[in-house]
Amino acid sequence: AFESIIIALKHKEIQREDGLCKKQAEKAAEIKEECQKFLDQALPELTKAEKSLKVLTQKDMTELKSMKNPPEQVKSILQTICILLKERPARVRDPDGHGMKNDYW
Repeated sequence: AFESIIIALKHKEIQREDGLCKKQAEKAAEIKEECQKFLDQALPELTKAEKSLKVLTQKDMTELKSMKNPPEQVKSILQTICILLKERPARVRDPDGHGMKNDYW
């Protein structure tokens, strides 16, 4: 009799744990599906970006290096590339006089 009570309690505990595991698996599947949607959107853009990089010439790179104050779009793109390549920015004084800022240029 005592053993059957223990078995019944263990069985209930196992059912509860099984329910929790199923809920977590459902949440994980939802997260995976959402991530896959983002990935499916990003991969074509990545492919286009990779193709664009392949057409850059030495002349283009020289032109970039010669710019003292490039357009904000150029700065933004190069900052993104530096972040992706884990290049550390220089720390420079903020021209507004509010401390230091990251400078990828």
